[in-house]
Order: sequence, then structure tokens, then C-alpha cells
Amino acid sequence: MKGGGKSAALIFFGEITIMDSEMLSFQKDNKRFNYRSVAVFIDQQKVLLHRVGYNPYWSLPGGRVEFMESASATVIREMKEELDIECQIVRPLWIIENFFSYKEVKQHEIAFYFLVSCPEQLLKKGNEFDVLENGITRLHFRWVEISRLHEEILYPTVLKSSLASIPSTMEYIIHSV
Repeated sequence: MKGGGKSAALIFFGEITIMDSEMLSFQKDNKRFNYRSVAVFIDQQKVLLHRVGYNPYWSLPGGRVEFMESASATVIREMKEELDIECQIVRPLWIIENFFSYKEVKQHEIAFYFLVSCPEQLLKKGNEFDVLENGITRLHFRWVEISRLHEEILYPTVLKSSLASIPSTMEYIIHSV
């Protein structure tokens, strides 16, 4: 992690906010903004999902964009950190502006989703596997058939239909739950 995970107290419009020193994520009262970049790995009609710890829900792998870092560079960095692989961006798929609540905090997330190459070393990890990110956080990965995504708890939920029909050009999606 380039940012080192350090937190700093900042004055944000007159209120104290805790924010990671490099990640583009901040909170004001019970509202949080997050800028995320996401990898879409597809192989043989399966997509790679992941979940953090023992959460009951799945998402696509990715992470927070850091200051002065492009969204595409974030995907490459995060896949190196999380999966220890070198991937390449094929093309952008979606910009998803997602509004939801998590642990009683209203979330406003903007995420760039990129179709990425699927290197052989990733496929060799198997259909389901765990990794420790930074030696601390357990990430559980699983390849899931796109046609069976409706059986999974996947966030944002719009991905269940979007992954079934990959766009030929980048799309902007507003998703609210």
C-alpha cells in the first residue's frame, strides 16, 4: 500500500474528518465518499469475485484510488497487492456511481470498472482461494459463472445484469439502493 495506511485528522469544511493519508476517501458526519477502481476478470464465462473476511456479500476485486494516481494504475497496483499478479487493462467498462448505506453510514462511491487480462498465474490459483492482504486482511476469491450471479449476494447489485452483457463502449451507471 503506497499510502502506508496512516490516518490523519483533517479539517473539512470546519469539521474534523478522519481520512487515510493517500486514499481518496473521506467522511463527513454519517456520510462517506469513496473513489474506487475495480478489475473485471472474465474467463470461460466466469467472473472473479472476492469478499473481505467473512462478509456474506461479494464484490469485484479492486481498491481505493490514491491521490495523483489514475484509476487504471490503481487496478494494476491493487491486483499486485491483493493477488500478486501483473495484469493489463484491456479497456474501461463502466463508471458506476453507487449510493448505499453500510453500518448506518450513507455511502457515495464512484468506481471505474476495467476489463483486465487474466494471466495464467491467476488461473493456476484455482476456482476458490484465500489470500492475506498486507499479511492482515483475509480476502476470499471465487470464480462464479456469470449465468449464476443471480444466486450470489453481489454488490453493487447492478453488476448481476451488467456482467451478463459486457458493453462495447464505456457506460455510466447511477445505482442506488
